[in-house]
Amino acid sequence: MRGQSGQEAGLRLWWWSPAGDVRPAVESGGESQVALAGHGAGIAPSDIAVRARFNTLTGKLADRIAAAGVPVVRVRDGEPDSAVGVRVSTLHSMKGLEYRCVAVTGATASAFPFPPAVTTADVDGIQHATDLAAERCLLFVACTRAREALYVSYSGRGSEFLPG
Repeated sequence: MRGQSGQEAGLRLWWWSPAGDVRPAVESGGESQVALAGHGAGIAPSDIAVRARFNTLTGKLADRIAAAGVPVVRVRDGEPDSAVGVRVSTLHSMKGLEYRCVAVTGATASAFPFPPAVTTADVDGIQHATDLAAERCLLFVACTRAREALYVSYSGRGSEFLPG
């Protein structure tokens, strides 16, 4: 589903909705566009979540969304659930939460699976398989938090866990 070889440079985006609409797009700053599009479609900012695997990316995403004029709540800052804004956080904070629209960013081959989180097969084959399953599960859980629309992006080569 990644289109062509998946090896090209540049941002690759995939959009899914329950109506079966799956389409690729190539653009820059797509995560903030998801927040703006949802906000413009009448979806409350608090019903939109933007997630990344690493904290370093979540700060950049929050800044980009805020610069576009959409309120942002950084989940790690301990804001109350009643705070108004697009929820921005790492994937690890997604468990048990659902949103109308979810953007999962940075789904690259180097982030999923994340090499330091996976035991090499030559050290322990069973643990390697278990670690890969845990990595796949992390991305799966993040993607299944979307009730109406899911947006997945990566730059360069996408994760082996993405369809395609």
